[in-house]
This record gives sequence, C-alpha cells and structure tokens, in this order.
Amino acid sequence: SQQPDPLSVALSHTGSPASRKAEQELLDLLATHPDRLEAWYQLAMLTLRAGRHADAIAAFEKALSLDPQPAA
Repeated sequence: SQQPDPLSVALSHTGSPASRKAEQELLDLLATHPDRLEAWYQLAMLTLRAGRHADAIAAFEKALSLDPQPAA
C-alpha cells in the first residue's frame, strides 16, 4: 500500500491542540526533503499564527529562496 504524503499528514494536525505535532512533522519532513516549498510555506504560516514571527520570517525566506517567482 502507498504511504500517505508526509505534508498531508502534517497539515492534518494544524488545529490548535495539535499544532506542535504539525510543526514537528513539518520539521521532520523538511529534514529529509528540504526542497518542499509547500512545507516551508505551511511551517511559516503555522509559526506566524503562533506569534513566532522570527521563525515565520525564516521559513518564508526559505520558501522564497526555493521559488522566488510570485504566483500568477
């Protein structure tokens, strides 16, 4: 059977009580797949919502470094 996409698993835990679990799953994913733009973006949004602005900026900057072109 096919394994679920790690990003989908992490995003399933983004509710408030599970946000720490989601963050850890995103970090685990990014440790092995640092080129996952969507994971960096989701990590940025998660840390922004948590009020951790420095962490959010760092994650947004990493996402932008992977794809500096704005969405059309």
